[in-house]
Amino acid sequence: MKDGAQEILGKTIKGIVIKTGDKSPKSQLFLVFDDGTYYEFYSLDDVIQVTGGVSAGDIDTVRKYMSETKEIVFESFPKLIS
Repeated sequence: MKDGAQEILGKTIKGIVIKTGDKSPKSQLFLVFDDGTYYEFYSLDDVIQVTGGVSAGDIDTVRKYMSETKEIVFESFPKLIS
C-alpha cells in the first residue's frame, strides 16, 4: 500500500469533497488543505485506497478532477462569519 497519507499529518483541512461515478474508481474522498494542496482517498469497489502523495491544487482543481466521469455528492467547508 502507498504511504502518501503520511504527508497529510499536521495539515489543516479547509474542505471535503466526495465524488462518485460508474467508472473506476467508484468513489473518491478529497481533503482540501489551507496551503493549496489536497489529498485523495478512493475506492475501486469496497476497499479504501490511498494515493501516492499530496497534490497541488485548490477546491476548484478538485471539483474539475475527473468531472467527466464523476459527480460531486457532498461538499463541506467552514461557514464564513460576517
